Amino acid sequence: MRTDEQPIRISLFAPKGRMGKAIAAAAAEDPGFEIDQDHGDVLIDFSAPSALQASLDRAMAAGVPILVGTTGLDDFAGSAWPCSPIWSSARLRFSDRRGTSRLWKCTIG
Repeated sequence: MRTDEQPIRISLFAPKGRMGKAIAAAAAEDPGFEIDQDHGDVLIDFSAPSALQASLDRAMAAGVPILVGTTGLDDFAGSAWPCSPIWSSARLRFSDRRGTSRLWKCTIG
């Protein structure tokens, strides 16, 4: 069991992607975080909409929360998938793509 003194272990769904590399670099500079692909406390996915189901399945199998930063998920809104937007901003973007950024809450299990 993790204690408050231990770093938060992050598993990355797409560790070789642009955001995966950026998160790994930031975690390497902060003693409060570490990358652990096999035993993460949280799974972070910045991949593609087509890969979302696989990342949700991985999080569910591991019993960990998932942070989804994938763009282009608006096409899935209203369908039978377990995520809904909980925050939205047209002004804050995490990439050079145009459009609205959203934070999604996914209920799994």
